[in-house]
Amino acid sequence: QPASQSIQSAKSRLHANLQSVQYVITHPDILKISLLLLLFQISWSSYYQYTGPLLKTVYHYSPERLSFFISMIAFWLVLGAGPVFKWLNQRYNSLTILNLSAIIEIAGIAVSILVYYHYLPEIFFWISAIPVAMGDVLAYICLTTLYSNVVPE
Repeated sequence: QPASQSIQSAKSRLHANLQSVQYVITHPDILKISLLLLLFQISWSSYYQYTGPLLKTVYHYSPERLSFFISMIAFWLVLGAGPVFKWLNQRYNSLTILNLSAIIEIAGIAVSILVYYHYLPEIFFWISAIPVAMGDVLAYICLTTLYSNVVPE
């Protein structure tokens, strides 16, 4: 009898967990947030993956200079996740910060494309890394917050 009750209890827990998962993946707000996360990750990963080869082949960066550029991206990510987010969070809600992060990330990517086509000097490629990195990290923080706010405990 105790083994039968244990199996029944496990089945009941599994059923409850599956219902929770179904609720989460079919919730319209979660689907919207997931789509936004997907779009941000596609834009960020595309930017991050093409910058190294671009700087190496078009601008003939040395490994040291390329490493410095990538480390500066990490610096902008940390700065965005720390003091910039703290400052914005005191003034705006998550949705406003998310919209702002989308705008600045798009602007950064646009500037980097203009540099690639030689409409802007190379220094702007370094400058474009700031809004791209900060926009991505701010969006990630806001999307995580929105996920937390949508799902019940």
